[in-house]
Amino acid sequence: MRLVIFDFGGTLTRGETWRGIMQYEKQTKTNILPLYLYFSLHLPYYFLYKAGVLSKERAEMSWGRDLAWTLWRLPEAEVARMADWLAETYLRPRLRPEVVARLREHQAAGDYTLLLSGVVKPVAARMAAMLDFSGYAATEVVVRNGRYAGRYRPPLVMGRGKPTRLHGYMAEHGWPESLLANATAYADSYSDRYLLAEVGHPVAVAPDDALLALARQKGWEIIGR
Repeated sequence: MRLVIFDFGGTLTRGETWRGIMQYEKQTKTNILPLYLYFSLHLPYYFLYKAGVLSKERAEMSWGRDLAWTLWRLPEAEVARMADWLAETYLRPRLRPEVVARLREHQAAGDYTLLLSGVVKPVAARMAAMLDFSGYAATEVVVRNGRYAGRYRPPLVMGRGKPTRLHGYMAEHGWPESLLANATAYADSYSDRYLLAEVGHPVAVAPDDALLALARQKGWEIIGR
């Protein structure tokens, strides 16, 4: 079996999934108070990144770490509806055709395709089903009595958390670590360098400047740029 791993936001799709979550909650008037609290407290990270004071990686981690706030107290059924809307209305039109074509090539070859993403689990599950992935692993948000608790269950599947979750997924399936030597991974951000370094065939997809420089230095394949 050959393992092929795809990051999601920025790799399979253009743009950030958190923008879609905000758009959905604004349109449906869902969880407006937690949404605006999250946005107002995290907007400074964006401006600090744009000003060059904060690295993109630290800004992304700050936004991703607390995104679960926007789901606070939402029933599981509501989050499932949001995941459906995100997949069909927001994310499908933003798919990168050249990356989906790579996915289809791997599927046709019989490879095990894994969606590995920092998005919350219901969204990853919906996208994995829509694109016929073999499996998925994503950030899990704590649920209590049928409602989201507004915090994630470690690891956060971003940065160093991606290879951590990957190794956990492999252990759950009884796969040997040696599988990674012939594995392929697709990702777009410098924060994904930890994941890309784990596999024998790393691919930088429309990489940011820092990942582009690293990919060129390491001789990794680059597509979409």
